[in-house]
Amino acid sequence: MAIDFVARHNDCFFDIALLSTVATASQFFISYTIRTFGALTFATIMTTRQAWDLEVYSLPSWEQCIGAVVVFGSLYAKSFLRNKPQKPSPAERSENGETSPLKGTP
Repeated sequence: MAIDFVARHNDCFFDIALLSTVATASQFFISYTIRTFGALTFATIMTTRQAWDLEVYSLPSWEQCIGAVVVFGSLYAKSFLRNKPQKPSPAERSENGETSPLKGTP
């Protein structure tokens, strides 16, 4: 039925191809963001986008605004205040007797 529909309505094929391309590209961006910055940063980005959509397309009540401030405040606080552990430099690793995972030598 879908192929028959596209055959009858040729103009929708471009829309289908464009939507599929954008969805595939967005998956690459999602994977890159999670791999580079972590899941918490990705969750912060997506939650901010959803909150922005909510604020733009509907007028929430004051209770909903307070709830959003509590949720986003805690999310941003956790995201921005966390301490990232620093990886030791190669010199520090050799001082501690750790070996390189690729070469097997300090």
